[in-house]
Amino acid sequence: MLISLRRRLITILLTLSLVTWSISSAITAIYAQSLVISQIDQQLNHYMDMIQSIFDIVSGDDEILEYFRRQSMIDAGAEISRLRGLGNQGQEIAVNLLGKSSQSVLGVDAPVFPRREREGIETISLTDNGVTTEWRVLYRFNPGSEVWLAVGVNMAHAHQFGVATAWRTILPLIIVLPVVILYLVFGVNRGLAPLNTLARKIASRSPSALQVIDDADVPAEMKPVVTSLNDLLHRLQRALDNEQRFTANAAHELQTPLAAIQAEVQRHQRHVSDGDTRVMLERISTRVSRATDTVRQLLTLARLDPEQQITLQPVVLGELLLEVVADLGALAVDRELEFNLDLQNDDCIIDGNPEWVKILVGNLLLNAINHSPSPGQVEVRLSGSDRNVVLEICNDCSVIPEGEFALLTDRFYRRSGNSQQGVGLGLSIVKRIADLHGAELHLSAWKNGSGFRAEVIFRRT
Repeated sequence: MLISLRRRLITILLTLSLVTWSISSAITAIYAQSLVISQIDQQLNHYMDMIQSIFDIVSGDDEILEYFRRQSMIDAGAEISRLRGLGNQGQEIAVNLLGKSSQSVLGVDAPVFPRREREGIETISLTDNGVTTEWRVLYRFNPGSEVWLAVGVNMAHAHQFGVATAWRTILPLIIVLPVVILYLVFGVNRGLAPLNTLARKIASRSPSALQVIDDADVPAEMKPVVTSLNDLLHRLQRALDNEQRFTANAAHELQTPLAAIQAEVQRHQRHVSDGDTRVMLERISTRVSRATDTVRQLLTLARLDPEQQITLQPVVLGELLLEVVADLGALAVDRELEFNLDLQNDDCIIDGNPEWVKILVGNLLLNAINHSPSPGQVEVRLSGSDRNVVLEICNDCSVIPEGEFALLTDRFYRRSGNSQQGVGLGLSIVKRIADLHGAELHLSAWKNGSGFRAEVIFRRT
C-alpha cells in the first residue's frame, strides 16, 4: 500500500481545521444564543419598569379606568379580565396583573401566566389549543397595591432572532473555510517542495552516479535521511569497486595457469598414441577451453558498465561484420555450417565503440555457430533505413519455448540439456553492449517456430 506523506499531512491539517472550525461555530452559536437571552432579560426589565410606572398611575385614577370601561376594552370575568386594543394583542409580549383573587391579562391573545411566589425571570411552557409555546417571564411584586406584575416574551420570536444572529456571526467563518482549505493545501505543497526537488535530483542520477548527494538545500528534517543515503552510496561504491577489482584480478590470475594447462595438454596430445588417453586429453582440453572462455567473458563483463560514458565514433557495420565472419569462418567450416551473408546496404554506419560492437557481433556469431547442428545453417543479414540499422543473425537449433527467450540474457543461464561449449555469459554481454549504445536486442524463433533469431536495432548516424 502506497503511503502519501502529502495526503497524510493534508488530511491531518484539514481534520484539525474542520474540528476547530466546528467547535468555534458551536461556541459562537451558543454565545449568540446566550447573548440574545441576555438582551431579552434586559428588555423584560425595561418593560417591567415602564408597566409598573403606568400601573401606579392607572390604578390611582378612577377616570382612566372608567374610560376603558366606556370603550368596552375590558372583558371582565370571574377570575380573569382582558384588556383589548393593544398593538400586538399579546402575541409577542404579554403582561399579566395578578391580584389576590383576580388576574388581568393585557391583550386578547396574551397567555395567562401561572402565579409565582418569588420574583425573578424564568422560562415556562404554556399550552393553548394543543399548541405549546415557550415564554420568558419576569415576575415582580408591587407592594403598594399588593399585585404581582408578570411581563413575558414569546421565545419563538426570540429563537428566530437568535438563529438569525448566530447565522450572521457564523457566515464569515463559512466564507473563510474554503480559503483556509486552499491555503492549507498550498502550504503543504510548498512545504514539501524541497522533498520533491530532492526526489527529482535522485531520480535523474544514473545508476553509476554514486557520488554523495549535496544536502545544502535539504530541510533539517530530511538531513538524517540524506546522510544515511550518502553513507549507503559510499558503501555501495566501495562494494562495486571491490567486485570489479576482484573479478578482473581473478580473471587475470587464472589466464596464465589455464594457458599453461592448455599448452601442456596439447603437448601430450602430440606424443600420445593410445586411444583412451587421447580421448581423456581431448576432454581435458575441452574443459580448459571452456574455463578460458569463462575467464575471457568475465574480463569483458568487468570492463562493461551499463551506465558508463563510452567514446563513440562512426562505425561501418558492414566492414566490421565481414571482419568478424572472416575470423570465425574456419570454425563454421569445421562444423559443416552453411553460412549465408546478406548485406543489403554497404553504407550502414552507426555511432559506436568499435571494440564493443565487434564483441557484440562476435558473441552473436559464435553463439549461432556453437548452437547450430552439424550440418546446419546460419544466416546473417544487415539492412538499414533512414533511421535505423538492423543486424539479424539466425541459426538452426531445437525449438526454444516462448517464455525462455527472456531468460537467455541472464548471466550464466544455460538451457537444460545443452551440451554445447559455453558458460551462459555471451548473450548477457551482448545485451549490456546494446544498452550502452542505445540499441534494442530482440530474441525470437527463426522459422516455423524453430531455430533462433537475434535482432539488434541500432540508430543510424
